[in-house]
Amino acid sequence: RYQKQASGGLHRGIPVKSYVEEQPASMQSVRVADVAIVGGGPAGLASALSLKAAMPSAKCIVFEKASALREVGSSVALFANAMKALKAINTQAYQSVVKGGFCPNRRRQVSLAGAIVADVDSSGQYKEWQDKYGEPSMQVSWYDLQRWLADELPADSLQLGHGFEGYEEEEEGVLVHFRNKPPVRAKLLVGADGNQSAVRTACLGSAVQPTEYTGRLLYRTLLPLSALPSDLVSADAVTSLFDPASPGVGGALMVSLGKNRIAIHMAVPSAPDQIQAVRQQQLAAAQAREAGGAGPQHQDYQRYKMERMLAAVHTAPSWFRDALAAVDPLLVNEHIEYRRAAGDEWGRGRVTLVGDAAHLTPPVHAQGTAMALEDAAALGHAVAELGITPDALRRYEVSRMPRIRQMQDYERAHPSQYMDAAQRDVVFGVQVEPVRARGLQGVPVTAV
Repeated sequence: RYQKQASGGLHRGIPVKSYVEEQPASMQSVRVADVAIVGGGPAGLASALSLKAAMPSAKCIVFEKASALREVGSSVALFANAMKALKAINTQAYQSVVKGGFCPNRRRQVSLAGAIVADVDSSGQYKEWQDKYGEPSMQVSWYDLQRWLADELPADSLQLGHGFEGYEEEEEGVLVHFRNKPPVRAKLLVGADGNQSAVRTACLGSAVQPTEYTGRLLYRTLLPLSALPSDLVSADAVTSLFDPASPGVGGALMVSLGKNRIAIHMAVPSAPDQIQAVRQQQLAAAQAREAGGAGPQHQDYQRYKMERMLAAVHTAPSWFRDALAAVDPLLVNEHIEYRRAAGDEWGRGRVTLVGDAAHLTPPVHAQGTAMALEDAAALGHAVAELGITPDALRRYEVSRMPRIRQMQDYERAHPSQYMDAAQRDVVFGVQVEPVRARGLQGVPVTAV
């Protein structure tokens, strides 16, 4: 279960709210749901909302391994196709994004020497896209999107502190096991647990599509606008900090989110042997957390992560390095950038995958969250038509694979540039019908 709790304070000038775990009253009985969704990020929460729209009487529960939803990570771009999918799933969450998101209207380039190299009004471009594709382009923090989606779920539909351990096939469903929690019996299981999906491994085993390392480490965090020089970093702009002689080295993308917040995105070229060390540290830190707290491995990883991030910007201006050094390490995300092809199989039997768990594309075209929202809408459409059945899962998978393959093929052919006009028409111009029940009635299940 979750409860909404205001922290009553600020993190470096940024208002913070948390969703914190409530301890279950009992750990003895098997719980029951129509659909169990593993992963409490936007992909899992949107899938739950879409399934509820498709079959209002169904009990869909999202299980998240974290014990609290906190303001971590950075921003996500929601272009027209993402907004269409979100509106199709839940109009209230869509309105929250429209009201609480931000659309920067300038693009600025700042050299590492601290000079403004370019400053372009981009409001006309975004207005043109909105007129053409029918929806605005919004920047939101990952946490805000997560919170807005969670706010629309029925009570008890988001269960925190649930680390997935595996599942067993049964005649009429699956029995899902969690670490130190009672199991859940569900008719369907949806893996929305990201790139390192444990559901994917449990379901597909050796048939999992291999990942391909792209050669970069990604760093993401949030800074208060007040920590950055106002003459260089504007509240209405997307600002690129870069070395004209070596683009992509020692620089960053700074995206204004409004409300005194700047999202930081950094892509750092990194050798494969360094990546191996990072991966080992991340695994050790994760195991320490799961064992019951922030042990030495977890603390060591936080220190090494900050050292790597600051070393990557050693040529950047001191004001940028100082602002990053002041960030709480727990609010910095370090990701190894991978690709994973969509492949031909996203699930088996009563199990399927959505978002990065199913397919993974580098963020150069800002379509990761958008594709997850489209996945969620397609899953809802399939269940509305075929019910809470394995056939609905296969229908969903078949409907999504061609679009994901097209996106991945384009990214591979254009790995370091924005989408051209023709590709924008393909991506932004998609039509997403509202997810609605079609006369099928779900069978109520015992409350958790």
